[in-house]
Amino acid sequence: MADLKADDQRVTAQTRFGEIRGRPDLVAQFVATSERLEDEERLWIAQLRSIGIKAAHPDDGWVKRDRSKYHDFVQFCYPQFDDGVQVGDRIALGWHDRYRVRIVQRIEVCGLIWKHNEYQVVK
Repeated sequence: MADLKADDQRVTAQTRFGEIRGRPDLVAQFVATSERLEDEERLWIAQLRSIGIKAAHPDDGWVKRDRSKYHDFVQFCYPQFDDGVQVGDRIALGWHDRYRVRIVQRIEVCGLIWKHNEYQVVK
């Protein structure tokens, strides 16, 4: 639950996204929506783990680029969770309300500044 503080017609809330400030109705709606989405994602992750999925990453448009030689790669820059993926493991690509499961075919270390795991998936 966010910590709300009021002054005049504005409200300040401390959330996991940092401090937000604005009209009380909009701040309350943002906080309620954020908490609902966090709960849905937490339940989804628990479900995925229970069926043996090792990681999940949003399907952000970088996952499947058909016109690129990298169309079978996903780079885990901001996974919803990553329990240590190995070749042959299943991963979920998408969000709690729409996702697809793929099998890891190859793992490479890549990146110039940061090193991220890159998973090649089977279609």
